[in-house]
Amino acid sequence: PGYIPTGSAMTRILTGFLAGTIWFLIVIYGSFYIFWLTILVLAFLALKEYSNIALQGCTRKLRLVSILLGLMPLLTAATRQPDTISAGLFIATFALASFIIANNQSIENGFRELTRCGFGIFYIGFCSSHLLLLKDLSDGVFWLCLLSVITIASDTGAYYVGKNWGKTKLCPLISPGKTVEGFFGGLLSAATCATIFAYFF
Repeated sequence: PGYIPTGSAMTRILTGFLAGTIWFLIVIYGSFYIFWLTILVLAFLALKEYSNIALQGCTRKLRLVSILLGLMPLLTAATRQPDTISAGLFIATFALASFIIANNQSIENGFRELTRCGFGIFYIGFCSSHLLLLKDLSDGVFWLCLLSVITIASDTGAYYVGKNWGKTKLCPLISPGKTVEGFFGGLLSAATCATIFAYFF
């Protein structure tokens, strides 16, 4: 209550506003291939972050291979064909398995590393490529804007509610700062903003 943003919080708000403005400009006015390059860069950063969090026990070479293979579905998405994206996922998974088998002597638990690296390829590379399929739809810009509104509202609502009223830890082993109150604040904010956006647009 009566929350006044500190310097770091204000920096976060301004950075988020600037990033959000650039994002919406790219979504609404950018061509398919400008959007594709944007998603490619964002996916690379996400894969790198995933590698730092989930693949700490992996060798440096395997982490690099995992990041590069995670971009495969997105690279094939340049064809704008769903089947090609699925083929990109298959090729990336097959290449990952082949790499792990070929380097089994330096990898302690091949199956564990296959599932950890493979999840990153699927969750970030394959799922992100569907943003490009959305962009290609006749009403794709609307769906991308709606998705963006939901994401921004959820993050903002969760942050504000959690910062002011959050007491109950949601999942401290994964993310110590997240709270149950913040979760419901984000959920309510996302649903409200999505409904308002859909009503007017």
